[in-house]
Amino acid sequence: MLALQSAQRALIAAKVGWHVAHDLEGKYGNVDHFLVGPAGVFLLDSKNWAGAVTVANGVATVTPRDNPEAAWTAVGLAKRMRGASVGNKEALQATSGVRTWVHPVVVVWAPFAQRHVISDGIAYVAGDILAAWLSEQPIRLSPAAVSRLGAGVRERLRGADDPIGRVG
Repeated sequence: MLALQSAQRALIAAKVGWHVAHDLEGKYGNVDHFLVGPAGVFLLDSKNWAGAVTVANGVATVTPRDNPEAAWTAVGLAKRMRGASVGNKEALQATSGVRTWVHPVVVVWAPFAQRHVISDGIAYVAGDILAAWLSEQPIRLSPAAVSRLGAGVRERLRGADDPIGRVG
């Protein structure tokens, strides 16, 4: 929730209209936050990993502080995020009539020296810079498209078997 609060403050400060949905269950698992605004559509999956995080070749590696030999990789995360993005893109297009990409974002709440990386189609962003990163994204959608996509999100949230899911 900290990621969203930070993002909301920045977006409100910028005085732009964003639509936000939280804690969504869908075909590809839980999505922490779903944002629709002038910069586009973003699927946010927050990760509070216990260890230092690095990203290479589309895979996040977490190295525990107290046991570097026990490093592990978040196998399947990128594939799940890509699947969720495609499914949500199709669902939103069906309900809103707007063609746009859904940008998958992993929000890293752990030591992350890279701060922001796009790897294998997934953006990995340090949680403390998420709001600034979202604010710096170029405007991709018209106000009318944002409104239609926002209405599409609300419509899809009412459905039972859609990729976006229900507010849970």
